[in-house]
Amino acid sequence: MFNFAPKRQVGPAGPRGWRAYAVGDVHGRLDLLDQLLDKIHEDLNRRPAKKVLLVFSDPQCGPCDQAAPQLEGHLFNYVGEPNRYGLPAFYELHVWAWENNPKGTFADWNTRVSCDRQPSA
Repeated sequence: MFNFAPKRQVGPAGPRGWRAYAVGDVHGRLDLLDQLLDKIHEDLNRRPAKKVLLVFSDPQCGPCDQAAPQLEGHLFNYVGEPNRYGLPAFYELHVWAWENNPKGTFADWNTRVSCDRQPSA
């Protein structure tokens, strides 16, 4: 009749072992981004994850509003709406921050990393 079990917090969920971090508006403040990345790294040391997704978000930005953001000369890619994530339009840049990638830190694919469920060729 009564359920005294603690309520389970319901929120966004993704694949098991993955963690996503949504990064808000830092508007070119590398010092703030560095602080945030340090906090993310601390969290990953406490609670390891198989895969990490960083989502940078600025709800005011779009392809017509301004030039695409850049990081160390690498342009972010614009992902319009609708998209496979169900998110409003955003810019993205793939960064291999914690894994070595022979193709480069900002390459989309890493030949040394594979997905558990990916069929072998």
